[in-house]
Amino acid sequence: MRNLYRSILAFLTFICTSCYNDVVEVERCDGDVELKLHGSIDQEYSTRVDDSGFADGDAMGVYIVDYNDGVAGQITDSGLRASNVIYTYDAASNTWSTNSCVYWRDTTTPVDIYGYYPAVMAITSPDKYTFEVSDRQNGTSNGSVMSNYEASDFLWGKVEMVAPTETTIIVNLGHRMAGVKVQLVRGTGITESEWKDMEKQVQVDNTMRHSYIDLSDGVPVAYGDVDRSIDMLAQADDTFRAVVVPQTVAAGKTLISATIDGYTYTHSLTQDMVYAMGKLHNFTLTVNRKEVSGDFECNLSYGGVGVWENDKPQLRGKYLCGC
Repeated sequence: MRNLYRSILAFLTFICTSCYNDVVEVERCDGDVELKLHGSIDQEYSTRVDDSGFADGDAMGVYIVDYNDGVAGQITDSGLRASNVIYTYDAASNTWSTNSCVYWRDTTTPVDIYGYYPAVMAITSPDKYTFEVSDRQNGTSNGSVMSNYEASDFLWGKVEMVAPTETTIIVNLGHRMAGVKVQLVRGTGITESEWKDMEKQVQVDNTMRHSYIDLSDGVPVAYGDVDRSIDMLAQADDTFRAVVVPQTVAAGKTLISATIDGYTYTHSLTQDMVYAMGKLHNFTLTVNRKEVSGDFECNLSYGGVGVWENDKPQLRGKYLCGC
């Protein structure tokens, strides 16, 4: 999803064309019972860039766990129907492929399916997967390499008790981190041309960037030191976005910092700030110029939480990209 157009929902389609009674060997790729995957993105778009939402080379990790005597299995690091099998997206054919084929055990045994994004090649402990959001999310993507902002956005989904006779399986992938959106607004004393030429940079302050995630439920738990700031990604229309680990920042702590033409202004709230999993937290920062001194004055207001919106196109030029 390097085009930054993400969603709350992803579809993983596994097709079983013919299911046999015998147990199928996992490493066989010539049978008719291979589980095939197809992914697409469905989101509440204000603009829609493409049909799939994924970019060429995107990778998603998948765990598939058999039921035993009607009891759901647990995610472990081995012995599953699929243990962190990596599926890679090919944009030209709009298909997903993997080097490790996956098959149904038989015609009756259901499975639970877990998906996460972005995928990594090795996970030692799926019950305590460590995930870190970047402190420099203001850089843009570079061709085949996703941006730090994109890499910080962890997605997870699960579908339970899927029977081998089903032909289409839908897994909802949701944002498991918290989103932060800051809208800069030109206030009084600043002309439109002046505003356009100003250098602007915004940071999220005082958050822990590290988390543990149990891939059986996808819930991140923040840990570690509190970092001074996360550089936010500049997008269209003076909008800035960042991804943070869900957590609470105490009242009075600096939440948002803005650098306008080289001068930095810090802002806090009088109540605790709770960054909730899967939600977008909306701030408005109005910049005024004082009539007498000519200094800037910035006023922060919190607009509450909302659905995780798609991202606007990135801007460069006068925005400090930190590349």
